[in-house]
Amino acid sequence: MELLSLLVWIVVLYLVAATLVFWSLTNNVFVFRPKNYTIPFGKEGTTQFKKMLLPEKIRYWRCENPNQLDGKWAVLLHSWGRNAARMVTRGKVYWKRGYSLIFVDAWSHGQSKYKRRTTALWYAQHTMKICKEEGIETPVVHGLSFGAIAATVVAANTPCRALVAEALFRDIEGMYEGFFRMLHLPKPLFWWEVRLIMRAKFPWDKLLPANNLPKITCPIFLIHGAEDDMFPPEETYDLNRTLLKETDWCWLVDGSLHSKMEHHPDYFDKLGSFLEYVDSKEIAILPLEK
Repeated sequence: MELLSLLVWIVVLYLVAATLVFWSLTNNVFVFRPKNYTIPFGKEGTTQFKKMLLPEKIRYWRCENPNQLDGKWAVLLHSWGRNAARMVTRGKVYWKRGYSLIFVDAWSHGQSKYKRRTTALWYAQHTMKICKEEGIETPVVHGLSFGAIAATVVAANTPCRALVAEALFRDIEGMYEGFFRMLHLPKPLFWWEVRLIMRAKFPWDKLLPANNLPKITCPIFLIHGAEDDMFPPEETYDLNRTLLKETDWCWLVDGSLHSKMEHHPDYFDKLGSFLEYVDSKEIAILPLEK
């Protein structure tokens, strides 16, 4: 009886653990993070508008730059488990150059509605709807990790001024392998859940850089950490680079871990140089390839 009781407890604990792992793989495990953050741009000049996309209940901020030039906009999309505040440091580069800004919280992140599942595809779709409602036609779309996936979807499906993709993944299986490393999950015990998720009726192909990057006609800046243990450069960045146009930019950031590239001393100069290139008269917004 004692052995049977022990086996029952082992099974129960495993099922509980498997449920938690499944939730972690399909939703924001860091949902407990504080939600009382603010976005600083435009607050003092009363040119910031805190809004909610309905009926989806997606929180976003429209920050109008009083020094805006040529109707320039940048849309900033955060990483998994974070919120719009994660992109504030990056937003400073755009604000300084006369860009107005849009910050968006994904479902189950920040101040947006909590959902049982959330995906980068839905994040992209909500972002495109926000841009349409706000009358923003050709923004620079800048995404980090989870946000970079969404940003490539946006740039592949709507005309954009430029795309900045930081810590971009390569494929779905590699993405989940990265999650397992980040969350220290034993692959032999729970990888069947990934297989189950990947067999779901979901358009995974719409997320893949291999399908999206070749469609993007605007300038692209691909940024990746040389020490990224979640998306190792040799498995992601090196392969994604082959999908870029000859005129696109890329930078493997020395010493940077996953999603920490902004800490490099050259980060702001590099991003500023790319935006100077984008803002030059040489760049034209081309129609998307069909």
